[in-house]
Amino acid sequence: MSKGRYRSGTDLSTVAENIQTLTGQRGNGLDRAVTVRELADLGLASKRVVSNGQVSLVPGITPPTGWGGSGANKPAQFPIRPTGFTAYGAFSFIALVWDMPKYSGHSLTEIYRSSDDNLANAVLVGTEAAGVYSDPQNTGQPGVYYWIRHINANGVPGPFNDTNGTFAQTDPNAAQNLIADRVVTGIEIITPLLRSARIENGLFTVDENGNMVATNASMNFMTANGGWFYDIYAERATFRNVLITEDSDVRGTIYANKLVGDVYNAQSGGLSLPPVPDLAGYGGYSWSSIAGDHVLLYIVGEDFDRVMDSNLFVNAMSFNRNHFRIILRSPGVEDIQLAYHDTGNGGGNGPMNKKLQGIFLPAIGRDKTHQLIMNIEIGWQSSVYMHPEILNNLQNSTGGIEYAIPFIGIYKSGRVLATSGPL
Repeated sequence: MSKGRYRSGTDLSTVAENIQTLTGQRGNGLDRAVTVRELADLGLASKRVVSNGQVSLVPGITPPTGWGGSGANKPAQFPIRPTGFTAYGAFSFIALVWDMPKYSGHSLTEIYRSSDDNLANAVLVGTEAAGVYSDPQNTGQPGVYYWIRHINANGVPGPFNDTNGTFAQTDPNAAQNLIADRVVTGIEIITPLLRSARIENGLFTVDENGNMVATNASMNFMTANGGWFYDIYAERATFRNVLITEDSDVRGTIYANKLVGDVYNAQSGGLSLPPVPDLAGYGGYSWSSIAGDHVLLYIVGEDFDRVMDSNLFVNAMSFNRNHFRIILRSPGVEDIQLAYHDTGNGGGNGPMNKKLQGIFLPAIGRDKTHQLIMNIEIGWQSSVYMHPEILNNLQNSTGGIEYAIPFIGIYKSGRVLATSGPL
């Protein structure tokens, strides 16, 4: 049979054209079907009659003696019990399939059918040399039962596949149950269920394990639970509960309603400094003749290293010999000395004047707190002040001194503090 010589379809004109081609009335004569009579006349087959235990007789064919290939000279073995027998309901027929038997001298397989599950009532409906048989049935009719058995070249039948029949009935939704080694047509399949399938089409592949490879694919409303994605271009995307574990390059503007973590954290005007009369009424700290540690600032910890800048100054003076130290004290970390000053004998070295800028804050966790400490070694005639930056050395119209608004900025790196305006 030549490829592509017959038309698909069930309309009357298509069926008529295929029958005319098979009978040689049209088309190339090489596409005409060969009958059993012609095979027998050519000596390629011999006729035999098989009784089914009923009144009717069904003709069959048996290859002539000595014909059949390398196994032709072997004696015919007793047929084995059929295996893998399965029945599928199609739209207007029942498809029967079974495993091809492996014994010497196999000739064909007989197919029996009954309306009830009783082998004694079964009728021989056909024979088949291959492993598949199609039994025409009207759509919507009650199901029937089938049995099969193998016949060897000597016409000896073997055992039936089972004493119980295999039930099947036509299926109006047969398009969902397609059995084929290959389908090449403009077929449309709606809502199919594919099990252990492999789909290949050049740029799109799905293997039997569900692994998909798609090149230049356009997918809408896709839901993926887990997996790895590479070289993704996303436009108008929405992300929820996303974890970014490595550095990212953001080249556009970021608008955020809430940021927590490794970001610039500034405090401007939020510091509460107690008033110090010596500083024209503006806030600061002052201790006089009190030795020991004094906390200047409390700084909430984080899970990563940071840097703190501010416009605050710490001034310490003494009219006697004294030592002042500014220390950063962090839980679980050794004290970091930020500044040290020796006033000298009689305070001859002058006061300490330290700006709190570029202070390293090690990671201690978000549930802990840093302390910025002033340590006074000797408690006599000493004074310590912390105050914002003086804007100028001239008194303003009210007779006071102009100071900037207290400002602290905490960040990881690469930031520049903004300047604040006068009071």
